[in-house]
Amino acid sequence: MRPPGVGKTTFASGLTDLLREHGQAVDPVMSYRPAEHAPAASGQAEQNHPSIASARRLTRPVAELLATAGHLWSHPNDVAATMELMRLLPARNLVWSIRLRQYLFRLFRAWDLAAASPYVVLFDQAFV
Repeated sequence: MRPPGVGKTTFASGLTDLLREHGQAVDPVMSYRPAEHAPAASGQAEQNHPSIASARRLTRPVAELLATAGHLWSHPNDVAATMELMRLLPARNLVWSIRLRQYLFRLFRAWDLAAASPYVVLFDQAFV
């Protein structure tokens, strides 16, 4: 894993543009690690009203859980694989355990969507 600010997303965007210039249909999947903000999540509204950022930090885990619930219900193997990975790579505390589960659920969902896509799917930094 590369540290923030070294150009991973810039590289993914540039590669997407280059592939498209050469006639490839590309579907970039921009993502984020649990400790990061979602892409474009920090905006002027959050800078002017810190309470918006706080509310987002509190509601995002619930929203993500609800968004992935349908996927998990129809893909029980993803749940089993997540639990096995959690067993092999135990989190250091309850909060990190929840964050890691959310990340893995998003990863499996994105991977399943990519497998069904007729395009070249390019994952950026967080899913590498």
